[in-house]
Amino acid sequence: MIKTKEFAFPKLVYLGILVKNSLKRSLWALVFLIAIAAYQATKGTSKTTFLVAALPVIYLSYVVIRCWIHSNSKKTNQLFFRERVFEIDDQTIMIGFKQGAATKIEINNIARVVKNSSYYLLFLNKKQFIYAPLSAFRTAGDIARFDSILKARKRRIPPLK
Repeated sequence: MIKTKEFAFPKLVYLGILVKNSLKRSLWALVFLIAIAAYQATKGTSKTTFLVAALPVIYLSYVVIRCWIHSNSKKTNQLFFRERVFEIDDQTIMIGFKQGAATKIEINNIARVVKNSSYYLLFLNKKQFIYAPLSAFRTAGDIARFDSILKARKRRIPPLK
C-alpha cells in the first residue's frame, strides 16, 4: 500500500490546469482567429487589421478570465482545495481529508492519466480529474509502484504521458 504525505490542491495550479485544458479543447478556435488575422493583415486597412489581429488576444484573455472565475467561484466545492492524503492499493485510491471525509475511487474507473514533471492528473471523465502531486509521494519507489498500478488497470486507454 502506498500512503502519501498530506497535500493541498493550490488554486493557482488548478487555474493553470484549467487554462491549459480549455485551450487544448478550443485550439481550433484560436487557430481560426489567427488565420483570419493573418489573412486580414495582407488584405485589409490598418484599422481593420488591428481589430482583427486583436481577436486572438481577446480570445485568450476570455479563456483565462473564464477559468479564473471558475477557480475562484464560491460555488466550487471548497473541499476540492483542502488538505488530503491518498492511500493507494492495487484496486483503489482512498482520498482522506483532514476534516474526516473520505472518498474511495477504483483504479479501473480512471479513464486517462496525464503525468508531467510535477503531478499526475487522473481523469475520471472528460473534465473531472484527481490531482496527485509527485512531491506528495514519500519515495521514488512509491511513484514507480503507482505507475505500475496505473499501467495494470483494466481499461483500454492511451499509455502514460
